[in-house]
Amino acid sequence: MRVEPGVANRVTSSFARLGISQKLVILELGLFGVALLLRLLAIMWLAPSEGDQLEYLGGAQRLLEGEPLPQKNHMLFVRAPGYSIFIALVWLITGTRSLLSVKLAQVVFSTATCWYVHAMAKQVSPSRRWALIPLAAAAGYPYLVYYAACIGTEAVFAFLLAAGIYHLGKGLNDKVVLSQVFLGGVLLGCGNLVRPNLSTMIPLLAMWIIVRWLRNPLLILRIGTALAIPIFALSLTWTYVVHKRDLGLIWISDGGGIWYYAGHFDGALKLYGCAPATTEELRALLPGKFMMEGPVHDRARLLPPPKQQGEFWRTGLEWDRRNLDHQACLALRKFVAYWRPWVNSLGYSRTYVLLSTITSLPVLLGGLTGLIIALRRKERVLAMLVLASIVSSTVVAMIFSTEIRYRIPLVDLLLLPFLGISFAALYRFVSRLMHSRSPRTRAPRLDDSSSHLPA
Repeated sequence: MRVEPGVANRVTSSFARLGISQKLVILELGLFGVALLLRLLAIMWLAPSEGDQLEYLGGAQRLLEGEPLPQKNHMLFVRAPGYSIFIALVWLITGTRSLLSVKLAQVVFSTATCWYVHAMAKQVSPSRRWALIPLAAAAGYPYLVYYAACIGTEAVFAFLLAAGIYHLGKGLNDKVVLSQVFLGGVLLGCGNLVRPNLSTMIPLLAMWIIVRWLRNPLLILRIGTALAIPIFALSLTWTYVVHKRDLGLIWISDGGGIWYYAGHFDGALKLYGCAPATTEELRALLPGKFMMEGPVHDRARLLPPPKQQGEFWRTGLEWDRRNLDHQACLALRKFVAYWRPWVNSLGYSRTYVLLSTITSLPVLLGGLTGLIIALRRKERVLAMLVLASIVSSTVVAMIFSTEIRYRIPLVDLLLLPFLGISFAALYRFVSRLMHSRSPRTRAPRLDDSSSHLPA
């Protein structure tokens, strides 16, 4: 197919008027293509672990068959409904109940997540060229590629979180746009139904909004209404459904941390290195690889549903009170387990351990550096939103049990857009350093014999 010169010239002039290089656009499209290709290859080549997929698939099947969606599992908690609803919608649209259709849909959402990472990077990076680095990192980040091929919440939650933060950032800029704030609230509300990790971020977000617009109470009310209506409408509706099914007023959770308050308190000390443990004990205690059993769990099972979680909380807090000398060490070890760049070698192959370490170290270090630089600038809306997610998720991780996979969408994903800032700062630093050491640019000293002209 031959493009007429006139058409090519018009396209070139259009890019020129926008200040966009054609090569830059080609690079961006190429990176999006790489992101899509890697995720498609992951579906064909990787064999992700099943994890909790049976419960999510079961929820989708019950939904399509007209049965009640919420159902308490053997660990006595209810899965958040968002991911099961997503699976049911994919099956309804495609007319099939295959796992491949779900994974292909996740590939689309995961690639779209890369777009939102790039869009946020263009807002905070010094130039559009530096925004290519976050896009390339998001396209090939092993965690994001891997979870796109899993039947699990991570890929869908990452998309909803990235999209929600992006639109909320656009809405809360110097000129407040309530439609963008509302859209961000809808996306974050849907994300909270997929993985309820965002519940703890809402208070920090509300505090920041109040402090920033303290002199304009009416605007605070309008922003709060636009943001709170979609988030609380979705979450409160689900809580009401759970309560009406007599499953109890339980904390909507994906299971992270519940096992710690189910009788495995001494096991937490072993898992996080606060007490000696054998390899066999650690393998048995790894999240997702143990059975919920013990006296506390047995007592809770005999109680009415509304009182079951209360039994876990009461016994757990009593154990904390009796073991105050372990709390500081346990919280510190959980912090390290949340922020370390490597996955647990007992649960993954050596190749994946090495790959995760090599790739996540630059993301964590570079992203945090870029975030700090962005916070020092006058315009820092996205940086404050990301900081709220990082702080709240870290605090929760130090209280409950945690895994690195809980950190990926709440920290790593949101640090990716700031990589361009840190790499640009590093480039400027190296350039100045090389420039200062260059013999051509170094100013001659008075005692330098080479500066004297020959007679």
